[in-house]
Amino acid sequence: MLRCLCIFCLLFPLTVRAQLLNDTLVQKQVILAIDKIYNFEFTEAEPVISTIRKKYPKHPVSSLLMALYTSWKYFPIDSKSQAYQTYQQYLKESLERTNQIYGEDTDNPEGVFFALSAHSYLALVASEERDYMKAMGEAKRTYVYMKKGFDLMSKYPEFYFTTGLYNFYVVEYPENHSAVKPFMLFFADGDKALGLKQMEQSITTGTFTRTEAAYWLAHIYIKHEIKPLKALQFTQQLINKYPGNVQYIMRHTEMLIATGKYDQAQPYIKQLIAHTHKMIQSSGYVFLGLIQEKQTKNFALARTHFQHAFKLSQPDRRFTMDYYALAYAAMARMSDREGNRQAARDYYKKVLDMAEYEGTIKEAKNYLKNASAS
Repeated sequence: MLRCLCIFCLLFPLTVRAQLLNDTLVQKQVILAIDKIYNFEFTEAEPVISTIRKKYPKHPVSSLLMALYTSWKYFPIDSKSQAYQTYQQYLKESLERTNQIYGEDTDNPEGVFFALSAHSYLALVASEERDYMKAMGEAKRTYVYMKKGFDLMSKYPEFYFTTGLYNFYVVEYPENHSAVKPFMLFFADGDKALGLKQMEQSITTGTFTRTEAAYWLAHIYIKHEIKPLKALQFTQQLINKYPGNVQYIMRHTEMLIATGKYDQAQPYIKQLIAHTHKMIQSSGYVFLGLIQEKQTKNFALARTHFQHAFKLSQPDRRFTMDYYALAYAAMARMSDREGNRQAARDYYKKVLDMAEYEGTIKEAKNYLKNASAS
C-alpha cells in the first residue's frame, strides 16, 4: 500500500508547481515537507505542512501531504488501524478536490497528473491484493491519462518516470501474469530497455520524481533483472539522502547482502532489530540468517535467526514476503549441503508459494526440476 501511495503522491508537487507558479515559497515548503516525511522527521514536517494547509486549505496538495505524512509516520501502516482509515480519508478528500478543480479535462496537464496518479493508485492497490483483473480495469482507465504523459516529457521531465515505468511494466507484467495477456491489446507496446533508460533520465532531470525513480529502479533490478549491483547503486542514493527511512534501510541492507558486502550491512541490521515494530525486526533477523549462511557458514545459527524472524511476524506481502522466501531458499540450500534433499525440496516448495523475485523463483524451480529428474 505504501508504494502505491508514493506513486500517487510523487506526482502532485509538479501540479503544485504548475498552479502555484508564482508562489515559490510554497513550492519550497512542499519540497521541504516531503523531504522531512521521507526521512521520518515528522516533528519537523508538521509546522511546514500546517503552513501550506493554512495558505491553500482547499487545494489537493494539503490532503495529499497529510496522506503521505500519515502513511510514513505509521509505517508499516496496518489496514485495520485508525491511522489507515485516516490515511484513506485524506486520499478520498484529495480526489474530491481534484475533481472539483480539474473535472475530466484530459488536456490540462495538472488534471492529467492528478487523474493519472489516482487511477494508478487504485490499479496498484488491486495488484498488491493480487486482484489482477481489477488491476487491469483500473489500468485501462489510467491509460487515457498515461498517453497524454507520453507527449509531455519534453515540457515536464517528471513524466520520464511514469512513461518509463509504463514502458517497462507493460511488457514485464503480462510475462508474469498470463491472465491479463488478452487485455494487453488495448495498450501501446512497451520497451523494457527504453523504460529503464527513461526512469534513469528521471533521476537526473526530474525534481520531484527522482526519489521514486530510484526506489523503483532498485526494485526492478533486484526483482526482475536480477542485477543486485545495479540495484545497490540506487539504494545507496536513497539511503544517502534519507538515512532515517526504515523502508530504505531494509532495501539497502538487502542489496548489501545480495552483493556480498556483509560487514557494511551489519550497522543497518542493528537498526532494524532495534526497531519497535516486529515486522521490521523480523527483516533484520532474516538478514542476519543470510549472513550466517553465506559468509560464516554457521548453519545452526542461521536457522536460529530465521526461526526467530518467523516467530516475530507473519510475512507481509508488501514488504517482507520476499525476505521470507529468501530465508526459505537459504534453508533449502543448507539442507541440500547437509544431504537432506527431501527437506530442501520442501523448503523450495515454500519458496514458490511466496516468492516474487524472479531469481529466487528460478533457483527453486531449477532445483525441483533437477530433483525430480534424478
